[in-house]
Amino acid sequence: MEASSNLTKQHLRTILKERRDRLSSQERAERSKIISDLVRSQAWWKKSWTVHIYCSFGAEVQTQGLIQSAFEEQKRVLVPIVSGASNRLEHRIITPQTRFETDSFGIPTPQYDFTDNNSNAITPAALAAMPCDCVIVPLLGFDVALNRIGYGKGYYDRFLQELLYEASTRPYLIGLAFQCQFVKEGISIEEHDIRLDAVITEDGIFQG
Repeated sequence: MEASSNLTKQHLRTILKERRDRLSSQERAERSKIISDLVRSQAWWKKSWTVHIYCSFGAEVQTQGLIQSAFEEQKRVLVPIVSGASNRLEHRIITPQTRFETDSFGIPTPQYDFTDNNSNAITPAALAAMPCDCVIVPLLGFDVALNRIGYGKGYYDRFLQELLYEASTRPYLIGLAFQCQFVKEGISIEEHDIRLDAVITEDGIFQG
């Protein structure tokens, strides 16, 4: 690939998505299991009480196994919900009994149970007050400096900015990706971009 500095971010997103989409469903499942096993082996995961995990869809690194492990380990689990109206992520605590439906983006989304107080929307300020120990984020690409390129909508950029501003203790920010999503030439960053603390692929762990 030509140097990413010579590519627009949108062009780079197209290339990275094509790379990821070339993986077969079996390859994604096998590599996702390796990645999940690596996550579970980390000290920060073992000591985390509250974890924020994206609900995977499409060709993303699958997170269903991690969410199930978090339940088994009696962690409090929060997931993001894409809110097109507010252009922000909303957040919900989920339990093993939570029901999911696919939203308009194709993302598994928890259904609200208004008899359960845990169904109320949680703001980044409230999330920071819990506190949240680690945030596991999706991405389209990453580089050796742990810069992340997302889908271009800015949902996670805004969320992480708000969370880090509010949090008294900085949560550990983790990206999950397949190795084919690594950008050797580096990713052009902007002032609002937030570097991750680690990215985990089936080939190992990139750490700052």
